[in-house]
Order: sequence, then C-alpha cells, then structure tokens
Amino acid sequence: MHSQFFGNYLLERELLTHDQLIEAMNTTLDSNVISSILCVYKSLVIPSEAVMLLKESKETGTPFYQLCMDKSILSSAQIEQLKNEYMPHYLVLAQVLVDMDVVPIDVMADCIVEYEQQSELVDLEMMEDLEQKTDCILSEFATLTDSAYRDDLIDYISLLFNNLIHFIGSDFEPLPVQPMNQYYSKICSIQSILGTPNVYSMIDMQEDTAIEFANRFTDMEFETCDEYVHACLDDFLNLQNGLYIVNESNERNRTMTLDAPYNPDYELQEPQGEGFFLSTKFPFGYVNFFFSLY
Repeated sequence: MHSQFFGNYLLERELLTHDQLIEAMNTTLDSNVISSILCVYKSLVIPSEAVMLLKESKETGTPFYQLCMDKSILSSAQIEQLKNEYMPHYLVLAQVLVDMDVVPIDVMADCIVEYEQQSELVDLEMMEDLEQKTDCILSEFATLTDSAYRDDLIDYISLLFNNLIHFIGSDFEPLPVQPMNQYYSKICSIQSILGTPNVYSMIDMQEDTAIEFANRFTDMEFETCDEYVHACLDDFLNLQNGLYIVNESNERNRTMTLDAPYNPDYELQEPQGEGFFLSTKFPFGYVNFFFSLY
C-alpha cells in the first residue's frame, strides 16, 4: 500500500489539503521514529511504550532499537529481522501528518484502521486495473523514444495514470503516446518543473470536459467553465508534479522545484525538448496531456 494511496484517502475525507499532502510526503522522518512505527505495526511494542522509548532515545542519544534490547523488550534476533522488514510507507506518512498537527492522532488512528480494512480490496483492484491499462502503453512507449530521460518519462506517465484513477476515476481508456512538438491548446493548465531534467507539462481538454473533470476532482457541481474550473486543472497538475518531484527526490536524490501553473487557453504550444502527447478517453470526453523532459 503506497503512501500516495493513503494520502488520496485522507484527501477524500477532507482531512488535509493537496499542499499539505505534498509537504508531508517530502518530509524525512528520523530513523528512530521509523523504527518505533515498525515495532508498533508488528505489535512488538504498544504505542504508549513506543512514545516513552522515543523520548528516552532523544534525551540520551541511544538508538531506539538499542534501548529496546537494553530493556529486554526486543531480542537481537528480532531487531535483525525488523531491519529487513518492509516499512509500510502510509504509516510513515500518517506519523508525519500527526507531527505536523494536520490530523489529530485519534482521528488518524481511526483512519488507519478504516484504510487497512478497505485497502485489501480497493487498492488491489486499483493496482490490477492500473497495471492492465498501463503495461501496454508503457511498453509501447519504451520503444517509441531513445530519449536520455526515457525512464523518467515512463515514471511520469505511470504516476499520471495512478493519479487519474484515484482522483478522477478508473473509467478511462488510455490511448498510445504520440511524439508531438506542437499543440494548440483548448482549456488548459501548464506547469514547469525546474531541475535535472526540466519538465514541461500541460493538461488540456474541451470546455464541457473540463467542467466534468472539475466536478469529479472536487466532488462539486460546476456548471460553467470559469476560473474555478481552471483552478481545478491547476490543482490536479500541481498535485501530479508535486508527487513526481517527491518521488524523484526519494528515488534518485534529485532536487527539483515547481513553477506556478498558468492557463494560456487556445494558443499554440511549442515546448523545448522532445514532446509527447497522451490522450485518455473518459465517458465525459478526452483528457489530454502534453509534456516534454529536457
């Protein structure tokens, strides 16, 4: 279960904002805190005991696992096993949000229980659906370009499918990625990521499609394509790109920053680098993406 899935769950419950989610996912926890979370998750230490041990660890400078062994709470064999255990990222995210005072600890505890009950069925179905829809597209795309940033592009597209499924719906058909260096925008949002590589990204669609996209994204009812609909496109693109740079930081140790999104509707777009066009067909219309890495 990935941390962004749990983050989506908290967003749906309106317990935090997109910006708070991105900030939390970009926060690194102290290794002792992570060790304590894992011990609680494995039912080796009760939460109240973990809090006391963490406090003592901070005051004395003694590593959490060493304290547990000194107090005969854990054996050396158990500690070695824990070091090789998979740490559920959603629990780390939960702890960060509690530490940030975004979600109260009692509310978070209830959310974790409910999420774990739902995730075995819901997340598995979503992951299987995502895998089926992206495998073909991504394998075809891998043969389409010899760009030095091919793996980065694949990661970006894979994350994009994930975010569409979780925030808009899984009822879409992805169409093959096409090379494209020029595109005439309709209702759109454009945002750049600055770093290595730089990323140009655009989400674009017809007016009536944009209205329904915004309705799904916010669970509200917009009737006209106004500034609030544009803001929804901005928010979705900002979330996509924010999560992407968090992943790049965690996986490739890259430092990247986001420019503010803007809305040049009905204009010719000619980004730098090798451009690509991806269209997804929803029942309410086509949601299009135009991007390049350079």
